[in-house]
Amino acid sequence: MRCQSLLVRRLCRGSLLFLASLALLGPIAASAPAHAAHVIEAGAGWQNQGAVRGVLQWQPSIQGSRKDVPVYVGYRYVGHGRVFFAPSLRLTFTNFWSIGGGGNLLGLSLAPAGVGVYLTRPPSAYAADARRGRWFVTAQLAASLQLGGNITPAQPQNPEVPDPDAHRAGLRARIDSGAGIDVLTLPQHYPLGRYGFAAFGLPLRIDIWGMATNRVERCFFFESHPRLLERPHANSDSDPPYGYSTTAGFTTTLF
Repeated sequence: MRCQSLLVRRLCRGSLLFLASLALLGPIAASAPAHAAHVIEAGAGWQNQGAVRGVLQWQPSIQGSRKDVPVYVGYRYVGHGRVFFAPSLRLTFTNFWSIGGGGNLLGLSLAPAGVGVYLTRPPSAYAADARRGRWFVTAQLAASLQLGGNITPAQPQNPEVPDPDAHRAGLRARIDSGAGIDVLTLPQHYPLGRYGFAAFGLPLRIDIWGMATNRVERCFFFESHPRLLERPHANSDSDPPYGYSTTAGFTTTLF
């Protein structure tokens, strides 16, 4: 519990720094040059995180797949030229569940190195008043680092799983014995326990966006980590998962 409290305090401090950074970006956004924009965004999506090796043994998810529903607020830089620099910062709350357990993750993600390219004519090809109603498509590739942890280690409670650790041990024993498990009938909403992590990813993102007004952007996106390395903190109770993730969602952005 002491380790978990320390993790929560660190995440809270990181969240405050994140929000302070967003506040400082306000004046920058107002004075952004015509060829680029500093963007504050909020969004949600669906994410599947799985393992590319040891599929049935990936802990804590066991079956090699964790279902995530992320909700986030963040900052990203969007250039208006054909090729542009694409750093981003994101605070994410994620509700997740799996055969190995469920909970809620809070994470702070930083992608300082990234590049984007327009697959359509870029906004710089149009006058500012001619961009309204037009749609643009961008592709972005970045390197990201995320720090986070499970902020509800004792939730969600499930009367079908009174002892989560014993339940997980039984599942692994059945897998090891060759008896197998039926992933469609096993409970997935029960406490995962303590889990803190640092994840390194290479997110590839496709955005389809258009200007609803001169200052409001609507955007559909698909983001994938072809290779995601998620390493638990030393005091966590689980082994490191290695895998991938995909996220799709919608954002509304104010310039």
